Amino acid sequence: MQHFKIKAMCIPAEEVVANRRRDIFWLKIIIAVLVYWNLQAVWAVLCAAERASELASRI
Repeated sequence: MQHFKIKAMCIPAEEVVANRRRDIFWLKIIIAVLVYWNLQAVWAVLCAAERASELASRI
């Protein structure tokens, strides 16, 4: 069985900050898309409920 030594990687602080900024940027985009889809779903449900109540009031 061979043991591998793990070398400590020295990543510059600027690169870490840049990566974090990029990750936060993509996270914000994903959250915005999910919120948008949820709003569309809520809007569709509200419209369907309104239509159903209109039909019920006609009967």
